[in-house]
Amino acid sequence: MVPALTRCRDALHAGAAPPLRVLDVPALGPHGRGLGLPRERVVAVSLAAPSDHVFCQVLHEEVHPITDPRVQASWRGETTRDTRAGAEGHALHAALEKAALDEGGDVIAAEAPEFVEAYARWCARFEARPAARGDTGRRAAAVLVAHAALPWLPGLLWHPAAGVVAAGVASVIWTRRFSGRVRAPRARAGGHVTLLLMLLAHALRLA
Repeated sequence: MVPALTRCRDALHAGAAPPLRVLDVPALGPHGRGLGLPRERVVAVSLAAPSDHVFCQVLHEEVHPITDPRVQASWRGETTRDTRAGAEGHALHAALEKAALDEGGDVIAAEAPEFVEAYARWCARFEARPAARGDTGRRAAAVLVAHAALPWLPGLLWHPAAGVVAAGVASVIWTRRFSGRVRAPRARAGGHVTLLLMLLAHALRLA
């Protein structure tokens, strides 16, 4: 599983991933813990588990440092996190886990398809399963279309200046809240270009 894990980690880091040290901690059972040090990543898991489970758990701990900042940014600085259902921080915990599961599924599908079925079995213990790549793309496209279309309503009904303001707000919201959920860099860049062109169109109408 080491070559597959190396490919997945390099894809997550868009290049050579930092060195990884795996610690065997039987007391963790089916769970894992990850830690970032200045020159390496350390992940603790129980190596008594089947190798497929170890692969999925180690990769999951490596995905969290990539996806957690995106989710936390969209939650506007919320830091309270609790694994207990119904607790104050459980919603953030669920969002962080879902983002990591989704990203892990995408990376495995692209870089280690031989582990796709094992990852699906591993994810079965979570309430939220990874969303399909196509569903994620459709949702992102729908959000982008809505952001690009809505500013035309105030621009046509009231005044071009209202369209400029609405277009700027739509672009800011897309940038700060939604674009981070689009994993393909070209699609993310395409969204920014689309909204900037829309803003330019409203500005030209105002001129």
